[in-house]
Amino acid sequence: MHLYLLFVKLFQRTYLRQWMLFVEPQEINLVWGVVAQATVKNELGHAAKVAPDAGEGQKQRLVCIYTNDFTDMEDVARVVRKMKDIGLIVTNRAIYYKCGKFMF
Repeated sequence: MHLYLLFVKLFQRTYLRQWMLFVEPQEINLVWGVVAQATVKNELGHAAKVAPDAGEGQKQRLVCIYTNDFTDMEDVARVVRKMKDIGLIVTNRAIYYKCGKFMF
């Protein structure tokens, strides 16, 4: 089934994709500032977003950094290297890459 979905999405040429960081609330303003500045300078992907504040008790906030094409491994690797260079990847913060083709 997953292989079928991959072929369908590749055929449709919809290449949504994103790096996902889960950031502690006390770090979100700093992290988002770094992401926003790097995105504006075209140093990361073509867009980024941060999840809204859900109020007290929220453990982490999601920051997404979008890449241009998940099949372009050079670009995906370039973005993650830049994320590391500007301090977004640290040992206590989870990072994931999600291909939007599998988001329904």
